[in-house]
Amino acid sequence: SKTDDKSETQMAIIEVMDEIDRLKDGHLVVDKYLNNYSAKEIGIKNGIHPETVRIKIKKTLESLRRKMK
Repeated sequence: SKTDDKSETQMAIIEVMDEIDRLKDGHLVVDKYLNNYSAKEIGIKNGIHPETVRIKIKKTLESLRRKMK
């Protein structure tokens, strides 16, 4: 049913967010995809180069994908 699907989706979102919180650079992923910041904005906020932001986000997403399998 739709209620069960919604409940499963909400649980999956919570699981992903919990895993992001556990990752070293998870906050960068949150800033990029939830707060809609650019790599430049994230870099300024965290005192790192925008290209470093992109690399860290890529590695963090790869790690997240491996952990969520």
